[in-house]
Amino acid sequence: MLAVRGQGLRWWAGRIPAWGLGPVNIGIGELEHKAFGLASRPGLVAICGSKPVATPDGLDALAVLLRPNELPEERLLDLDLGLKHKFAETVRDCTFADETLVLVGEARGRHEVDVDTKRDRLVVIEHHVDAVTTDWFVAGPKPGVQSRALAVDVDGDGRYHIAGYTCLDACEPEGEVRVYSPGGNLDSQIPLGSLGSDWSGPHDIAWSPAGYAVIALGELQGQSYVFKVQAFAPNVYEPLWTYIPNEKGLQIAFAVAIGPNGEVYGGGIGSTNHPVFAVIGG
Repeated sequence: MLAVRGQGLRWWAGRIPAWGLGPVNIGIGELEHKAFGLASRPGLVAICGSKPVATPDGLDALAVLLRPNELPEERLLDLDLGLKHKFAETVRDCTFADETLVLVGEARGRHEVDVDTKRDRLVVIEHHVDAVTTDWFVAGPKPGVQSRALAVDVDGDGRYHIAGYTCLDACEPEGEVRVYSPGGNLDSQIPLGSLGSDWSGPHDIAWSPAGYAVIALGELQGQSYVFKVQAFAPNVYEPLWTYIPNEKGLQIAFAVAIGPNGEVYGGGIGSTNHPVFAVIGG
């Protein structure tokens, strides 16, 4: 688990050894280091986010590797398009694809040589942990001129399913789900329409063995947000299904997971401002 807690709001990582037991600390971050994502494989946990740096960009992507009985190992990642520390990078989520740590987020800076405006652009990072090498893939300017990746999961074929949004310079986010093959080829890009606010997300994505990705987000309806979970297959431009509870009031979905029998678990905030949990037949 990953949380923000304590004096100075440092990130904290822990694990629960068994049901009903308290959490065990496995790592804690430095002040001003931001952690947004967690990934794990046997013997290795990765905390993903960003770290302030004393260079012109001011911010680098960060992965902290946590191994049992070893000190944390910090990996700083900087987008180099011929000039180091030109872009400020933030990782929003990460996952493992076999031995590769896949991180997604945005790089902020001047992406066009003839435009002075600094913009966010979606990035996919393949960090080969054992080889200590990194490949970067930066999204192009369309649709819109800005984009962000907020969540990622990997399907059974090793493709990266990414939830995020695009927008113009005056950012009114338009949600989307993208699918990238290893190596950075864009295979699918499905628009979700206007999100109303970046508070809507999409906040999480999970791949189902049923052959589709499930996303957790919020939807603006009138003056309120509703808890929303949707399923999308690659290159199918309408949702396969949508779940919105009947309750009224402010609510939003922040997390989604797939169970062993294809059931979908959604979590977030309910209409009474308390945690809410939904089990949806997949």
